[in-house]
Amino acid sequence: MQLQNAYTVFLYPFRLENEDWKQYPLFQDPDRSIWQRSEVHVDDQMLFEHVAKFFNANTNTELSSPKLDHSQCLIYELKQSFKDSAIDRIAQSASQQVLQEGRNNVQGAIQEIFTSPLSLRTKGKQYQVAFYDGLDKSTMSPKIYFVPSTRVGILSFAMQLQGQDQQLDRLVSFNNKNAVFYRDMKKSPKFRFQNLTIEANSPEQQTEQEVVTDPELQQLANGWGADMPVERKKCLAIVDKIWAICGLKRDAALVPGKEDENCFFTMHQLVHLLMYDLGSRKLEVEKAKYKLKNINRGRFHTFTFVQTQATLSDEALNAALFRLPRKFGALYAPPSTTAAENKSVVRTFRDIYMSTTAEGSCILLNTDQNTQPKYFANYSKNTVEKRYIWIYLLALQQRIAMINTSAKVSELDLANEANGTAQLEEVFKSLSMTQLKAMFGEIAHNSQHNEFYELCRHGLGVNRLFAELKQELEDLNLILQQRYEKKRLEQERQLTEIREKEAKVSERQNWFLNLAIFLLTLLTLIPVCHDFNELWQKGYFWKPFPSQWPFYKLIVALIFTAYLPWLFYKIYTQVWKKKREKH
Repeated sequence: MQLQNAYTVFLYPFRLENEDWKQYPLFQDPDRSIWQRSEVHVDDQMLFEHVAKFFNANTNTELSSPKLDHSQCLIYELKQSFKDSAIDRIAQSASQQVLQEGRNNVQGAIQEIFTSPLSLRTKGKQYQVAFYDGLDKSTMSPKIYFVPSTRVGILSFAMQLQGQDQQLDRLVSFNNKNAVFYRDMKKSPKFRFQNLTIEANSPEQQTEQEVVTDPELQQLANGWGADMPVERKKCLAIVDKIWAICGLKRDAALVPGKEDENCFFTMHQLVHLLMYDLGSRKLEVEKAKYKLKNINRGRFHTFTFVQTQATLSDEALNAALFRLPRKFGALYAPPSTTAAENKSVVRTFRDIYMSTTAEGSCILLNTDQNTQPKYFANYSKNTVEKRYIWIYLLALQQRIAMINTSAKVSELDLANEANGTAQLEEVFKSLSMTQLKAMFGEIAHNSQHNEFYELCRHGLGVNRLFAELKQELEDLNLILQQRYEKKRLEQERQLTEIREKEAKVSERQNWFLNLAIFLLTLLTLIPVCHDFNELWQKGYFWKPFPSQWPFYKLIVALIFTAYLPWLFYKIYTQVWKKKREKH
């Protein structure tokens, strides 16, 4: 069935592995990047103001500004023009120093890809396609949505079948063929320029010396043959540069007259180019390792919009709502249920169907163009692109944030108590920020927007992932509490032992100190008593005892009589305590 309008938004979730996200080329060197900060923002008249803030808070805010909210989204778009377009440099004489800049070749290649009509060929089938909205400043043009606090983001771009290829069965096949982009290069669908001819230059510009000045491209151009048109050489140079940037070489040699058959790029290479400033290109600092991780195992999430020309039958409608969001091909038969019975489908109005699964989402207008309401003519531009795509992006951000946090939990090094505790604190902080700034029960003033939001959260498993993650963190918290309690009891036991040892040492020290005091006192009294005895013998004092009893002997006897029982008691108690402890 021919369609009025249809397109697919490809969404690639990723995670930056390096904690210092600002060191990635996209954020560190914006002047040299193929991306720039975007001013596109969600309409806060549709969403609650605090919900819209997730996308709008950092608009026009510099990365170095203290106003930058790391828990909210940063949005980037591809530059519409570049200072050194690769096509311009190949067509015109340029300095060797500029041509050696690999990033400039990337910029030029991307500009040509997104502004040229393409053909997709796979398994004998050919589809005429183009990038929806190209490089325009719209929601559908290529974007990067990145949240610094979680270091997760989404690469987004939209493609559309052209002309007679915009049919429902071809759209189903198109989504299915591009579902996985990290596949065997030979089996991967191949994109080619429909027309290799670029706008012709003046005859004086079309000289062989001006075609290519980069030695690499000059060598390629020489191998293509002298009879090839200059414009064709330009396109082939761009496509070969795409392969070179990705570290690949085309297997097939170029055959004169069949260059378009042999010269192509794949979705894998396209993603590689778009992520060029987030870890794909070689960095100048060797010590820095900026890694990019694919959260979705080399698969896209898709957001598909379909508007029919004629009303679909119930069977065809059910099949479309089953296959499109799941990216299934025609070989996958839907279950024998109607759209109304399908839990992954919501019907907000009579002719509007919405379906969301773990793989993607679809909004389908099952209308007849002859009898449809007038506002359906601009439903895509006025409603889907300005409202529903943002709702799906919000729910998808929640999903990948939960998956990313779960991955961090699984990587916790609990054996290392110091690192494990610090990592768990970071996980708790990340989850708390996501819950506060990006998790909402309701998001809009209109019921249909809330219904679609709840459908997306249900289909993407956000609530289930959050509940599972919350339970995992509670279990980890219990383990840490038990570990802390065990550690506390062990510390108390060690402290008790230390105190007991200190008490024993102190008691022994006191016993020896008393003995030393006794002996010192005795040694001090002997000369004193000796002097006193001499005075007593000379008659200075009254003599109650015979003279053969010296006075100092009497003093010493009294001291021993008073001290020795206490000394024996101390010795006995020490021995008795040791025997008691042994038993």
